[in-house]
Amino acid sequence: MRYTDRDHILNTASQKLLNQIEHRKDIFILSNSTVDGLVGSAILLSSIHNSNGNTTIRCFNSLKFEDFKKELIKVVDEKHDFYVFVDFDSNFFDLIANSIQESYYLFVNSDSCNLDQLIEKDKTVTFVNSMVWQRDNDKETKHTSSSLTYLIAKNFDRKIINSSFLPIVAAFSKNIDFNNNDQTELKEILQSALDLNLIERKKGLNFGVSETTPIVDAMENNTAHFIKGVTWNKENSIKILEKAGIQIKDNQRIRTWRELEDEDFNKIFNAVEKYIEEDGHHKNKSDDNIKEMKKRNRDLLFGYNYILTNEEPGSILKNIRSFSKALDLCVRNQTFGLGLSICLGDRDDAMKQIKNQSIDHDNLIKKVSNKIFDEKWRFFDDKETIYINAEGILDEKNIDLFTSILEKSVSFADRLICLRILSTESDEEYKYTLIKPKLAKVDFVKIKEKIYDLAEIHGDLNSNNTRASSTTSVIVDVVDKIEIRVPIVNLEVFLSNIKKIVLDAKRS
Repeated sequence: MRYTDRDHILNTASQKLLNQIEHRKDIFILSNSTVDGLVGSAILLSSIHNSNGNTTIRCFNSLKFEDFKKELIKVVDEKHDFYVFVDFDSNFFDLIANSIQESYYLFVNSDSCNLDQLIEKDKTVTFVNSMVWQRDNDKETKHTSSSLTYLIAKNFDRKIINSSFLPIVAAFSKNIDFNNNDQTELKEILQSALDLNLIERKKGLNFGVSETTPIVDAMENNTAHFIKGVTWNKENSIKILEKAGIQIKDNQRIRTWRELEDEDFNKIFNAVEKYIEEDGHHKNKSDDNIKEMKKRNRDLLFGYNYILTNEEPGSILKNIRSFSKALDLCVRNQTFGLGLSICLGDRDDAMKQIKNQSIDHDNLIKKVSNKIFDEKWRFFDDKETIYINAEGILDEKNIDLFTSILEKSVSFADRLICLRILSTESDEEYKYTLIKPKLAKVDFVKIKEKIYDLAEIHGDLNSNNTRASSTTSVIVDVVDKIEIRVPIVNLEVFLSNIKKIVLDAKRS
């Protein structure tokens, strides 16, 4: 039997928040350092201010549990009247529930968690997660934390519908596909933004560029769906456009992406497919595999582009995908206030900073990616797994910048990613990261189980090894990613075992 329903949970959360606003209480919003957390917090801040309430926002990085625990203790000691936690992992709920009285907080998130323990504790009046009302449904309706905060705010703030585009921006940061038949409630928010003419939807190639981008630049700088040998290669980009029969210039003026028609996009896609085939991507593949690859590439490259009608032409915020990227950079660079300000509508001083961040990012990722690709020994691709040695090139904060390109790449989206770097915490150890992109066909649960077994064995070995300053141990474990600390003394044995673990998972 369903514990409670959607409307009851959302209405209860809205009423709790509204009571705090009406009594002029001090509402403290704590956002996880994610785009979804940032957007969800901005929505709440806007609605609370629209309702003449008092609120403050702070951003926490929750990657390390002990660090989060220390920060939480500090915030609780500040004795705010009410707290809202946005987009933190469900594993943090017990810690928060034990630190703050039930009537003085809301916890809003969207991970797929087992809520049985939470429900037994009768805490669902403070816990807003769609799994609470979907736990007995055969089919999930995907939510984001920001879509839930939007629905909570909408119950008491009619003006918030003018920000209905923001949860869609956050959804893009989580690679949610609006072209499929799921995501019903997110699609309702999207439809609201479309009806209000806040968003315009255009079908075409998804290169994540503004409509005013010159055609050649759009091809060359396509990192939304990286194509090896084309992205960051002007010569090959021009060749593909020429083979597609695309007119690049019009009376000496370079044509822009906005000037292309549906027929042009199809021609470019076919030319890209031809390039991929000639570059050996179809080598040793069966006809069925090639057919599947072509469908996957079309699904990746084709779809709707979502354009924000109120943004200036040529703005980095004009395309929702690039808006999402701009917020992601604010999170990564810890310029949280800057990200918050553009969510709230600041377009003067903020835009220059946003543009500079984007330029710095593009230059950095191009530099490190080209270095990794150019030095052949650093990048090994067996067509199912990529092994990357990024020692001396990538640091820990830039891992996701590089791997996110691979995860959505036309060339590598179906590969398991295995990457190693030197640790920034100790020159005696490595950080080894495995990432499963959505399209990779591998038993990642089995891989993670074997890695835990391997870490335990290495821990026993290290207990008798005075050379080892630390033991092999898992330091990050989320649904599609696991990160391991590996002492240098264990590296060669670890690498050999990892390859066996990955091969075994492919066979299963």
